[in-house]
Amino acid sequence: MKMWNKVALILAGVLFMGTTVSAQGYPKNIFGIRGGLNVSSMRLEIEGVNITNNRRPKVGWHLGVADQILLTRSIPLYFETGLMFTNKGVRYVQKEKDANYKLVEKENYGVTYLQIPLKLSYHFYLGDFTLQPYLGFHYNLGLWGRYVEKSRLKDYRDSSNSTRNKRVTNVFGNEVNMYRSDVGLSFGIGGLYLDHFYFGLGWEVGFCNMSKALDTRFSNAINFMISTGYNF
Repeated sequence: MKMWNKVALILAGVLFMGTTVSAQGYPKNIFGIRGGLNVSSMRLEIEGVNITNNRRPKVGWHLGVADQILLTRSIPLYFETGLMFTNKGVRYVQKEKDANYKLVEKENYGVTYLQIPLKLSYHFYLGDFTLQPYLGFHYNLGLWGRYVEKSRLKDYRDSSNSTRNKRVTNVFGNEVNMYRSDVGLSFGIGGLYLDHFYFGLGWEVGFCNMSKALDTRFSNAINFMISTGYNF
């Protein structure tokens, strides 16, 4: 019974704070800057075979602006959009080794997008803190990207046979042949301290096949984001 009493007191406090903010009026427009870390990956299929054994996440970044617009005066429901530069992709690493040699091959697909988010967020006012869960969609337009292929062979029997190779090409060129556009789902939660200092965790899932090649499929582009920012 004591536990339920505590829960009731907490809920009453939350409702009281929400009522107080409502009486004062919710902000009609909230503008801020955002930046942070991406950890992304992508599903690759070649001739119907899913290549997963050697897949590794790619670390990237995001930076941009966000604008939240109040949709109704009665509740703190916001429509959020903005412009974001975001770098995502996937890596593949393959290693072979025996008593005579060691071979390491690496493939890195990295694309920088201009992203337009279209999300709904609800604001829970908890004193100096505001929690902002959100759900929506995003559109990515590829600006530039690189495919980097590296190999390193170490011959234990004859060091003169050891080699290092590196090749860089445009992911939107004829060799990799990726589409520039992607659409996907976005969801996560943000936190605001003293109405200005922002921290957020988010997740993105792409819907599109990014490869133009008939025998190759790049799909299910996923991205985990850690964001910080400042609201003006």
